[in-house]
Amino acid sequence: MKTLILLASSGENLKLALRLQEQAATLDAEAEIVNIMKLKLPLYDMDVEINEGIPQKVYALMEKMKEVDSYIVVAPTYNGSIPPVLSNAVAWISRADADFRVLFNERIILMCSHSNSDCSGVFLAMRQQFNKLGSIVLSREIGTTLTKELNERSSLKTLKQFFKFSKVNQRLE
Repeated sequence: MKTLILLASSGENLKLALRLQEQAATLDAEAEIVNIMKLKLPLYDMDVEINEGIPQKVYALMEKMKEVDSYIVVAPTYNGSIPPVLSNAVAWISRADADFRVLFNERIILMCSHSNSDCSGVFLAMRQQFNKLGSIVLSREIGTTLTKELNERSSLKTLKQFFKFSKVNQRLE
């Protein structure tokens, strides 16, 4: 089983993504990290799209997304919401193909975050966005903060649940 870890940050969120990747491996699951920040996508702007076209990196990301039916999204809270790099990537994807929703529709998503204080803002915003795109967002999340370290046992249980739902989703296709 393979999933993508869509990373929308670095630092502590990268550490969290790497730890989740390690835990996934202990469950015989492959989790490839795709750091959206490293794509260096230009800020979505219709003029940029018209004059320069859709960046090739968007199509490459979409190809990776087509290979899996689940995503672990690791993103920090930005002013109580989604980090701009994640919103920007979704905006570009939505313009790259008229049928872009197939990359989100019925995909299982596990939301994870390391934020300075509370992760609830990013979880709420991501849940709203991914639900709107047709994804199945797990009710459990994995969140860490400056004062709350990763609970290894709990995150492993959450990953088991995530992969269980992913397998069911694959069988239904």
